[in-house]
Amino acid sequence: MKNGVRLAIFLVSALFIGVINGLFGGGGGLLGILLLKFVLKTDDKVAHSTTIPAMGIISLPTLISYCTSISFNIFVVLIVAVGSVIGSIIGSFVLKKISPKLLNILLIIVLLFSGIKMFL
Repeated sequence: MKNGVRLAIFLVSALFIGVINGLFGGGGGLLGILLLKFVLKTDDKVAHSTTIPAMGIISLPTLISYCTSISFNIFVVLIVAVGSVIGSIIGSFVLKKISPKLLNILLIIVLLFSGIKMFL
């Protein structure tokens, strides 16, 4: 695939990721991983680690929008933030240690579990 076509697909996909993140308050990271892996042919671990800072940037406008138009429980936000920061530190160390195959298996398990829980 030519670079111009890949860039166009990447930009349209990035727009779609932003829409999904804004609509659902998340989920863009998963799409980002898939985009990097399958469209840009990025290494698995690089795709996962690249998506994290991108999602931080993508989530900022969503956060601002939600804070100004949708009420939420700040206590719950703080508890989740603390746990998520600790968990992300642990996850980043684990990412360095596991194989790409195990990483993909774990991602599939999380996706299957999430999909099943949506219907139950």
